[in-house]
Amino acid sequence: METRVRNIVIAHLNAIKDGIAARMTQYGRNASGHTVQSLLVRATDMGGTLEGDNAILYLEHGRGPGKIPMGFYDTIRSWVIAKGISYQQMAPKNGTPEQGLARLSGAIAHSIMTKGTKLYRDKGYNDIYSELMEKELELLSKETAGIFEMEVDKLQDIELDEEQND
Repeated sequence: METRVRNIVIAHLNAIKDGIAARMTQYGRNASGHTVQSLLVRATDMGGTLEGDNAILYLEHGRGPGKIPMGFYDTIRSWVIAKGISYQQMAPKNGTPEQGLARLSGAIAHSIMTKGTKLYRDKGYNDIYSELMEKELELLSKETAGIFEMEVDKLQDIELDEEQND
């Protein structure tokens, strides 16, 4: 039974993972591909887990203002490049394009730190994972309920056989 349940759990976690990737593309929230690549389904003794970058937590409602995590500037820098946003005009007079990228990335990081992301400020919502997880968990519950019912029936049959043999 454990293997069957684990395989069902893993299948649903993979469906969630694939659904997240598809919805990120649908909503234009997959600039560099880093967040999707961070999603990893792992089998465990109890079933499985779906792990990923913390950035996924901000995909549905955006990120509010506040302290920024270590490496945030580099994340924004990679995002600017992946999105193909022009940054050369941000360079100081006689400066390099790299300086323009640094200035733009810093300005965006500072804006997010002080005001939050546009999705957050606009009180927007992109259904990236919530409804998907709810749907998959409901399907998982239905599938595993049948297995557990069969196991309970087997246990009851064993108990009856033991009572009759006594």
